[in-house]
Amino acid sequence: MKYDRIMKKPLLSICIPTYNRAAYIAKSLTAIINQVRSDDSVEIIVADNHSQDNTESIVREFVEKNPYIIYVRREQNLGAARNFLGLMHQASGEYILLLGDDDILSKNAISILLNRLQGKHYGVLYIESRAFERNIPLFEEYKDQTDFIKAISYYYTFMSSFIFRKDIVETIDDPERYIPSHLLQMPFYIKSTLTSNLNAITREQIFETIGLASATNGGYNYFDVFVHWYLEIWKEYLPDEKLLTWLKKDIWPFVWGYTKKLLIRKDKSNFKTDNGWKILFKYYGNKWYFWWTLFMYPFGVIKRKIKKLL
Repeated sequence: MKYDRIMKKPLLSICIPTYNRAAYIAKSLTAIINQVRSDDSVEIIVADNHSQDNTESIVREFVEKNPYIIYVRREQNLGAARNFLGLMHQASGEYILLLGDDDILSKNAISILLNRLQGKHYGVLYIESRAFERNIPLFEEYKDQTDFIKAISYYYTFMSSFIFRKDIVETIDDPERYIPSHLLQMPFYIKSTLTSNLNAITREQIFETIGLASATNGGYNYFDVFVHWYLEIWKEYLPDEKLLTWLKKDIWPFVWGYTKKLLIRKDKSNFKTDNGWKILFKYYGNKWYFWWTLFMYPFGVIKRKIKKLL
């Protein structure tokens, strides 16, 4: 019997962009269908960006057995960002979760998320996937947007951790201008945060595994993305200069770690580094901690070498 989709508006749209990830999309969908029933207030949309492997045949097998899954195959590769945009516009839920095709949900994750979202009007429900201290609550609501932003900081760049409001999708002005940033999702997350005086963080077990295909990440200019674009996007949406200064300093240790690897040790991995130093000087050249880090680096190298000799 043909599945008749429930006419009521879903609470949550799980939107999965994918491209040439047949093995991973199978694991992702298996984890989801083990939790979702046709009467759940969840919709599942898979947007295949014209994969050249057997992604299509695998997803269609899932659709045949689970007709509540919506499968969209792009007629041509639109690029990752345009695929994300298409998913956001197609979603009909009150909230959207853009889920990486190599991020696998844990058992009971969906029921946990639905319970947290039901009856609320969050701007964002953030899924904390990092290790955390034992005394930090599993769930926190934030009425102060600044406190919430500080609690997440540069993890605003991580796609799969944000459940955000569908109704803000149409409010982002010319979203395609963010395509070069590789952070197209970030303005949606920020603006969704700022639409409500109530946001939340859950530290419950939502992910079984994250980034199974992380070894293939990269291909972009690290400093253009995580310094230039990251800071410019925050600047566009935040009028609070004090908070902007805090965010710039908070991401510096993360940026410095990659500066050592990519620019000093010349281990470029999958990243590009064009104008890396120029970008760093532009955004951090007037910050004391930038120069202090550079000054102290040689002493740290010498100290480690001496320690190895002893």
